[in-house]
Parts: sequence; C-alpha cells; structure tokens
Amino acid sequence: MRFSREIKKLLYFGLIAVVTVSLTLSLIFFLFNKWEKKLINSRKYICENYADQLTAEIEENDSLQLLLDVFLNDSSISVADSRKIENQFTFIIEQHVKEVKGLEGGVFLKKMDDFLGYAYPTSLPPIPVYGPPPRSYNIIKQQSLESIKKDSLFSDLHSFDPAVFPLATSPFKHNNIVVGAIWVRIHIERELPIAKLKSLINLITIISLVGFVLMAIFTFFMS
Repeated sequence: MRFSREIKKLLYFGLIAVVTVSLTLSLIFFLFNKWEKKLINSRKYICENYADQLTAEIEENDSLQLLLDVFLNDSSISVADSRKIENQFTFIIEQHVKEVKGLEGGVFLKKMDDFLGYAYPTSLPPIPVYGPPPRSYNIIKQQSLESIKKDSLFSDLHSFDPAVFPLATSPFKHNNIVVGAIWVRIHIERELPIAKLKSLINLITIISLVGFVLMAIFTFFMS
C-alpha cells in the first residue's frame, strides 16, 4: 500500500508530536518528584531540629527533672502531681512547636507505656485529650519505642489516606537513663499537589508512549 505525501507528512508530524509530549511529561514528572523529595527532606529536618531542641530543654530543665524524679520513683503519685508534670511537658512543647505552623508534638513515657503531654497550637481543633489521634497513635508509639530502645533520634515519612507526615522521635534521659521519647511531626499532604497529579501524569505518559510505539510501527511498515 502506498501513501500520499500529505499523509506521510501528517504521520511524521504526529510522530514528532508524540515524542515531544512524552519527553515533556517525563521532564515534568522528574521535576515534580525532585520538588517533592526536597519538600519532604526540608520538613523532616524541621521535625528533627525541634525534637532535638525539646530533648535538650527537657533534660536541662531542673524543675521538670525534679518532677520526673518523683513521678518515676513514686508508685503512688497523686493525680494533681501527674497533671502538673503533664502540664509542664505540654507548656514546653507548645512554646517550641508554635514557631512553625502545623507542627505538633508530645511525650511518650516509658514507665506509663503511653503518651503524656500533647501540643499543636497552630492546628485546627478538635484537640485530642491526651495524645495523638487514633489513626496516628500506633505509628508514633512504635517509632517512639524504637528511639527509646536504640537511644537514637529517628525520622521517617508516614502516610495513610489522606494524611502524609514526617515524624521525628528523640529519646530523653533522667539521671542518665532513657525514660521516654519526644515526638514531633508536621502534616504535609496539603503541600503535595503532586499526589493528585501523579495518576494523571502517569496515564498521559503511558498513552503517549503507546502512541509513540504504534506510530513508529505504522511508520516503519508504511515506509
């Protein structure tokens, strides 16, 4: 079968268009991924930095260390004393995390195997009563336990639909013994519009590549 010159030109232009679209989409996808990684790393750094700051302040705060001494060594501590130390933790954390919009944090205490103190002053209500929201609870607890066990700062990216957040956990000590962990996180799902665009970009890229292959095969047999 022979094709007219006009049809051949049309096919060649179509081939060039498919290649151009494919390359452009690949470039866009690469740039979006690079931007996303940069954003995630910057938010991780913020969480790690504030976790370090909070750990240092808690370990160097004499009044809090005295409260911890009573709290950790007295099995019959009163509700008032328990509330006092929780308020102290919350106050310290709130003073730090309010510096960055969306930042939140709290304390996980090894003795209680639970959270104590929680603050996210720049986030929207409702505010959980004593700790992380239910869907985040086990994620933060497991990473806190890992930090306590290995006496090391950890940071990781976690996600569940629709939440995406970097989380940093840092162990803190009382009398040179690790007794708990500070956790700090920030939600970034609203900063990641790429998450909504990825599926569309992937679909268009696949269609363009398939079109390119079909166009190449058709052009080969036409010639």
